[in-house]
Amino acid sequence: MNGLLQGNRIADLANYIKQTLTNEGFEERETMQMSKWLLEDLLQKPYVEILINLQQHVSESEILRLHFKLKRIVAKEPIQYVLGYSWFMGKKFEVSPSVLIPRPETEELVSQVIQRIKYGNKGRLIDLGTGSGCIPIVVKDKLPNWQISAVDISDDALIVAERNANVHQVEVDFHRDDILNMANVVGVFDVIVSNPPYVLMSDQAQMQKHVLEHEPHLALFVPDTDPCLYYRKIVEWALDHLCADGWIAFEVHEKYASSVAEILSNGGFDVEIVKDLQDKDRFVFGTR
Repeated sequence: MNGLLQGNRIADLANYIKQTLTNEGFEERETMQMSKWLLEDLLQKPYVEILINLQQHVSESEILRLHFKLKRIVAKEPIQYVLGYSWFMGKKFEVSPSVLIPRPETEELVSQVIQRIKYGNKGRLIDLGTGSGCIPIVVKDKLPNWQISAVDISDDALIVAERNANVHQVEVDFHRDDILNMANVVGVFDVIVSNPPYVLMSDQAQMQKHVLEHEPHLALFVPDTDPCLYYRKIVEWALDHLCADGWIAFEVHEKYASSVAEILSNGGFDVEIVKDLQDKDRFVFGTR
């Protein structure tokens, strides 16, 4: 890759990134986004400021750091893991291979949850399968009067989530527990939120290499024989841990939105299926 770099100005680095990623088959939009993230991370400046200083020279150490980050990206490692962080609803979150990279669909889920909660009132919300902690941290930031809890089965994920909560200076009660057999969380909640594993094991063949080889399978996959396993277990738990007028917010696989809705309906919930911005059945809400 070094042969593509023809100088030591910011403009040369930008061309280097573009040529390298283009040669490796990355699409133009993806290449432009990665270039922006890489340059902002390398130079620790807003992209607008970078663009007006393209003739500025960079050091050999900066060039070397960029080279090694590009090498990892070319090897199909997600750029968020290469950088060590991802953006979610305008906030910077630490990520590692212990946690899923936050998706735009989950931003939509959080927006829906916040819109459905009356600002200023108080309540208790729990996020099941929290990963990086992005859901409860954003909710707590927007609704400071609420008591927010979060659960994950992974100790490593909880370490990342707690660091993110500390960085964003919000208080979230994190618990290690298994969604399939909740034993450590007590109390009653007004809202339960979850984006649990919902990708079928058989879908691995169609998945992108960078997701399959780097993101945690524990947070991704569910058995083909029981695609709604996590939703069923959460609803069973909710019957004893959700207040009388409480509600559940799920992110789901579009193929199984109706199945999740049926699970909620059978549990005595009033159900609403909501489409995402791609017009897919992505969210299911159930109210007692």
